Amino acid sequence: MTIAPEAPVQLAVPEFLELEITGRCQLTCPSLCYAKAGPTEGHGSMTADDWKRLISEAAAIGVKKVQLIGGEPTLHPDFKALVTRALAVGLDVQVYSNLYRVRQQHWWLFERPRVSLATSYYSDVAEEHERVTGRKGSHAATRANIVQAVNRGIPLQVGIVEVFDGQRVTEARTELLALGVRTVNTDRVRSVGR
Repeated sequence: MTIAPEAPVQLAVPEFLELEITGRCQLTCPSLCYAKAGPTEGHGSMTADDWKRLISEAAAIGVKKVQLIGGEPTLHPDFKALVTRALAVGLDVQVYSNLYRVRQQHWWLFERPRVSLATSYYSDVAEEHERVTGRKGSHAATRANIVQAVNRGIPLQVGIVEVFDGQRVTEARTELLALGVRTVNTDRVRSVGR
């Protein structure tokens, strides 16, 4: 009897990898945040070197794109270094930011080739948006930074999550498209997180 060896298993490599680099966020999103992020949360136990090593290993196995998320990823003390490492090893980078506060140095980083932005927007009405984020003034700030990203030509995708009945999701989508956002996705809240 002859036994033929089995063909080696070819493992599938994900092309996209989300890296939750911090739990710190300026917003509280009391009914939405799956990560339980907030102003008093930390950056986790991984060091900058740990994240850089992970990013390099991801590129080495064939990952094409990383998404830096949190909390608010721009609040991580090594945010710029992590984006720079990902670009240096050939990865595309998407930063999922709340766009509440954007530093000038971050705009320059977002304008680099192979970097894109993603954000969430909840309503065209400030009170509804802020009901979700738990932060007064977040609607005006996020909207202004969406406009800034569009004007700077930074690739941007915006997600609208329906959190409560009667939320102005359709109107928010219409507003975003009128502002020049090309990719707007809608969804409803899921039963995870807080």
